[in-house]
Amino acid sequence: MTEPKQQRAIKKRKYSRAGCQECKRRKIKCDEFRPICQNCSKAKKECSFQSSTAAPDESTKGDSSGLESYRVVSVPSVVSTSNGKAVSSSTTIKPPVDGQYGFSNFADSSLSFPSGTNPIRSQSPPNSQNGADVSKSRDILSYSTGNDEHALYSSASVFAHDLTDLLEVRMDDIPENLVDYRTPLFEDKSPLKSISEDLFNDHSIQNLIVAYDMVDGYKNYLRLFYEKYSLWLMPLSPVSGSKNFFKKVIIHQAQRYPFLLNAIFSITAAFEYEATKSPTDEYYRRFYVSLSLKGLKDAFDHMDKNNDVIHYIEPLILTSLLFVTQTAAATNGSWRDHLRGANNLFKQYLSIRKVSSPVILIATTWFASFEIIASMTNPVGGSIKTEELLEDILLPILYKDDWNLAIQLGLVLPSGYNVFLGQSSATVFLFIRFLKLSLKIKNSAFKIADSDDLLEIASLAEQALKLSVTSQNGLIEPTSPYHPKTNGINFLPYETYGYKDDIVFSWFDISDKIHLRGLYLTVLTDPMYFNLPVESLLVQDVVHKILDMCHFYHGIDFSNSDTFDFDAVIKANPILHDRRLLMLHSSLLKCGLCCVDKVDRLRIQLYFKSMISFGATTVENSYRQIQAGWRGDKKNLDFVPYL
Repeated sequence: MTEPKQQRAIKKRKYSRAGCQECKRRKIKCDEFRPICQNCSKAKKECSFQSSTAAPDESTKGDSSGLESYRVVSVPSVVSTSNGKAVSSSTTIKPPVDGQYGFSNFADSSLSFPSGTNPIRSQSPPNSQNGADVSKSRDILSYSTGNDEHALYSSASVFAHDLTDLLEVRMDDIPENLVDYRTPLFEDKSPLKSISEDLFNDHSIQNLIVAYDMVDGYKNYLRLFYEKYSLWLMPLSPVSGSKNFFKKVIIHQAQRYPFLLNAIFSITAAFEYEATKSPTDEYYRRFYVSLSLKGLKDAFDHMDKNNDVIHYIEPLILTSLLFVTQTAAATNGSWRDHLRGANNLFKQYLSIRKVSSPVILIATTWFASFEIIASMTNPVGGSIKTEELLEDILLPILYKDDWNLAIQLGLVLPSGYNVFLGQSSATVFLFIRFLKLSLKIKNSAFKIADSDDLLEIASLAEQALKLSVTSQNGLIEPTSPYHPKTNGINFLPYETYGYKDDIVFSWFDISDKIHLRGLYLTVLTDPMYFNLPVESLLVQDVVHKILDMCHFYHGIDFSNSDTFDFDAVIKANPILHDRRLLMLHSSLLKCGLCCVDKVDRLRIQLYFKSMISFGATTVENSYRQIQAGWRGDKKNLDFVPYL
């Protein structure tokens, strides 16, 4: 007898519980991508997400990847489309999870190392043995009374208005026939033909293009930012968009806030102008600045002062940091007041909304990097003039309360190496102590360091010098467990490695040690410390050690300065246009000012000439200052060698 056929089970179609309302109605799986999911984007449907609040998941506490333990809070969002209508959606603010920003395991906390060789294994945030538990690090959201939001609105509105003074944009002096600026910013008929394959495949960028339907001219600036200039802002970060948290976070915010998107276009056009000197790029820089400022004004004119402003602070801060970066090369010092105002606004914001987020970590590190570089290279110093405020702006980059989140984002390696700053955690701590000490000395009666101050700096420097990612001299020998041929590339990020002829070296170690020795030069030559002349043997010893770390010069003959052909050498050595060289700018400026030997000066000249041909913004000011110093002119320009 034949057995009856078993009835096949009917499977229900999968759809996401946290998906958008339209996908739930159609009973299809939603990719949950905000502000517009892919299904709604293709079907041209209105996309909205249900308000939800998720309690912390106890099972994920203490796990660096357990970022879902944050509460999810609904936030209204409006996205402009090409037909001029607004697509309303309810988006959520939460820390990144796999798929949202496309983070990889670039700095996965589970990263393993060869037995007994964990690089910088002694590094950890001070007073935090195992890192802070992300789920316990702060109160997740703590909204205060309406009066706090109203005060925040007033501060943010004034701050946004002051951006106009920082940028000094005047559109009336640009010839109208140069570019047809009346062309709509967004159109719905643009083919995606000029976008590279990597850019096209990136989900965040795709979503941005679909949301705004960019025409080719504007799309070109987006591609340039995505593929090139975002890497300038954080040179040691991964090239791949799916692994680069920095540009993913910024672009994710730009999807929701057009004034930030226009700021991205503006800084891209500014960098392009430095490289091309094309009046068209200069026009577009001003044009996008104007659009960004107008967008900010419109946003603050029409928002609910008590409810909406809290959601605009993070994109506003990112916008201001892009503009400050763009203007840092100026010699009028206008960036100081603005950066101080940005920091004050951010502190006010954090007092209302106590939450760890990618933008908060990026912004605090960005603030600190400006302050460190300005204080180390500019006689006027940074924007902060009191020790208490300096601690407020510098201590957060130790990530004491956000250690696991910083690792998850790739901002730091598990070993403690800060990828944004290009420094080990020990070097970062040394810089914090040194800047605070220097500010204390400046505000003292005698304005000179005492023996205890010098002993503390020397002790911290000695500790930092002993630590390394691969080796203390930056070379990765074939016998090293971190050499690519011995599977070392499985243990360290790809961006660590530099290749020149027959040698392999570590960009991470080069950056760390050159910054560390650049601080040595400051201690040796600054009137508040040893006040040695640059010709002294001790100063010259440090100069030689810095230049000996420049392994990217390997194989270049500097013996004959009279016949040295800079253009030919740069052309023959593509590594001299490697973006990671930008990490060394501020310290090689300090080193260049202390160079006496002809060959040493030749090496410094090659660095700055190669960076000038690369198109970096403030390098020309640095090079002029070095040349003036070599001529005996001690006049200092008031600028920040940030890029």
